[in-house]
Amino acid sequence: MNEYASRNNIKLIETENDLSKKMKISNDVFKHRNEVYLVFFKSNIQESFLLNGLSSGDISAIQQNANALQNFAKEGLQALDTLAIYKEDASLVKATKKALEFYLQETQNEIPKMIEFFLLNEKFNAIKEAIDKKKPKDRTQKEIDQYNNMVNQINKAINDFNSLNDQLNKKRTKIINQWNEASAKFLSRHIPKD
Repeated sequence: MNEYASRNNIKLIETENDLSKKMKISNDVFKHRNEVYLVFFKSNIQESFLLNGLSSGDISAIQQNANALQNFAKEGLQALDTLAIYKEDASLVKATKKALEFYLQETQNEIPKMIEFFLLNEKFNAIKEAIDKKKPKDRTQKEIDQYNNMVNQINKAINDFNSLNDQLNKKRTKIINQWNEASAKFLSRHIPKD
């Protein structure tokens, strides 16, 4: 910029006034917020890919995205350890840590249960298809018993899956709301007023 100014006979005057001080502080505040947000965002967006896989019932996509999310969450937790805290305010880092811990818990403990449901559903559909191909008079008692057993298993699995999904959705909503609230409060606390 100085080069441009000298070529065009422009005299730059550097002064520091209240506005420039406030802008510098605001820039520092947003710089910190954005550094923390990028750690959060990387895992958050990966979870949205995982949720798309769950919605479509694509077991391969679920596994792939769960593994990626688990890695991003672990990397994010390590990155948080190296981030400087802004003016002793660790609220954003704490909120991000809670979110990353949720993603780890979700991928390590809950997603395997959901994958089991989809595998059971595939097995059920194969048995149902096989029994549907036969005329009722050609079905053996063993096949009927096996099918009825699978119906009971899949009904229980559907209830368990829906319950788990509901719990995860509530936790996810809470975690994201807490992060958004922490971010808003952080900005409100540190950006100069007026």
